[in-house]
Amino acid sequence: MEVIVRFYGTYRTITGVKDFSLFTDETITIIDLISMLRMKFLKNNGEMFSEFPEGLISSSLILLNGVEINNIEGFESKINGDSEIVFLPINHGG
Repeated sequence: MEVIVRFYGTYRTITGVKDFSLFTDETITIIDLISMLRMKFLKNNGEMFSEFPEGLISSSLILLNGVEINNIEGFESKINGDSEIVFLPINHGG
């Protein structure tokens, strides 16, 4: 399955990418995905994931297929099939 991760606002600057595709044969959770992203983007700037996971939820909206993860199962929300995950910082400009 393909998981598309989209970064907005300062997260785009921190990671250096707009979109990122991850391919996996397993069902993973949001917390699994964040662990993978932390390893990948730590060399760019670990700031986004530094207070993982609690700090991330207080400073971000994380959407799984358009639904905020706290309306599903939080960090234990399962990513099945082709999915889109969006990281949107709460304190962003307009």
